[in-house]
Amino acid sequence: MKKFTLLTLLLCVSLIGFAQRIDRNFNTRPLKPLAGQLAKPSVSTKNFFKIPRKAGEISSVSDLLGEWLMIYYSVAESNTVSQSVTITQGNSQNEIVINGFWISSAQITASVDIANGTISISTPQLLINYNGTDINLDNLETEGAPLEGKIYDEGFELSSNWKAATSKGVYENGYYTVFVKSNAVMSYTLDLGDGPQSYTANVYVTQEGQKVYIDNFFDSGYPVELTVESDHTFTAAENQLIYWDYDDNDNVLDFFLYGLDGQNLTKATGTGTESVLTFNTWTGATSDGEYSLGELTNTTITLKDGYTIEYPVDLAATPANPSFGDEYNWVWNEQYNMGQFFFMIPTIDTEGNDLIESKLGFIIYTPEGKPYVFNAEDYGLEQDMTEIPFTMAADDSAFPDYSAYVIFGFNRAVPILDEAAKEWTKIGVQSVYHGGGEANTSEIVWYDIAATAIQGVSSAKAAEGRVFDLQGRAVKSPAKGLYIKNGRKFMVK
Repeated sequence: MKKFTLLTLLLCVSLIGFAQRIDRNFNTRPLKPLAGQLAKPSVSTKNFFKIPRKAGEISSVSDLLGEWLMIYYSVAESNTVSQSVTITQGNSQNEIVINGFWISSAQITASVDIANGTISISTPQLLINYNGTDINLDNLETEGAPLEGKIYDEGFELSSNWKAATSKGVYENGYYTVFVKSNAVMSYTLDLGDGPQSYTANVYVTQEGQKVYIDNFFDSGYPVELTVESDHTFTAAENQLIYWDYDDNDNVLDFFLYGLDGQNLTKATGTGTESVLTFNTWTGATSDGEYSLGELTNTTITLKDGYTIEYPVDLAATPANPSFGDEYNWVWNEQYNMGQFFFMIPTIDTEGNDLIESKLGFIIYTPEGKPYVFNAEDYGLEQDMTEIPFTMAADDSAFPDYSAYVIFGFNRAVPILDEAAKEWTKIGVQSVYHGGGEANTSEIVWYDIAATAIQGVSSAKAAEGRVFDLQGRAVKSPAKGLYIKNGRKFMVK
């Protein structure tokens, strides 16, 4: 594994935000328009502002001045990115200037109405003149229309989507843009060969259930997702881009987050308290392992006063029943001579409480009511399995030879290789939860293959947006109470 040859130069600029990445240094990376017309992405955004602005929290324009993180979904990056901006007073009492909007040289003027908690940015406004061409900030849906937003306790958001564009092309589309004050500091040590050096970065931490999100990780502008467990350990999700740059031949190198065990790349892991997340040794490396950012140690995420990380409590619970979509829940694929079974596993118990995902699993049942055995030899597993962990994914070596095993959100799909399954009239699935030292199960939920069998189809239609009760039954018009939608509970009042 090669230590990235340009890293020394890159770290020299890290304290100003990794200029080649965050500041869009067009002298080092040619500016190119996005190709064609891009549709609005389907974005699963984090809920940054759960509580509307309270009276007195932001009582004057001066409360908006200072250093902020700008976080938005970028089409160019296909990811949520963040960058540091500085807000200064404008020419009038109710005017502010956002310095660094999209690029470091931009100065975007905005009007604020403190009494009503709103913000408005007139368009178009100049972002940068590149090679004699003006690139302007504009409203994505309606050119020339203002970008409107709201002010909350912890910052403000733009409810209007924006673009950076000229008459010849769009360079960036920005969605769900928020401005937040950093609520944590990331510290880390890196040894480039001339002794260890310490660095810090302002980051923003949010949490949804077991998922903890760190925006501006490594001061690179990219977010990192962690899953926290009841024993106060955490694991980073796989395939998370944390940095990019060029090699000596001007080829783009993408660096992903890995744990580092000697020279072996592993999952990034660590331990935590309510206020501090401590990473084990980690690195950023290319997917082929040829280049790395070196060994990073002493890495902590320290939350500021008033912010805490919550860890799940390991209690016994009965998992909610699995459920099915409207169609394509069972498919016999003639081409590959195998069945594909699609279903949903809610991550809550029968009372609507969140479950620890790493303790959740499921069992498939044959028409005779017997657990289906995933044979080690047929499925490429280390041993025969009847219970499949909820968190098992194809890149975790589960069913490595069968791309039909797919995880997307709360949906699950498994290949059934028994040729006799072609004649099955029904198939069952049951959730299993190993919490509090117990193994509790849901009911076995049966799918009637005979009534809905589809032949020769190789993909499923996910039941996104459907509503189910806590017993896994589809509900068209939910009354008051707790329900499941997209695998998560919600309340109808």
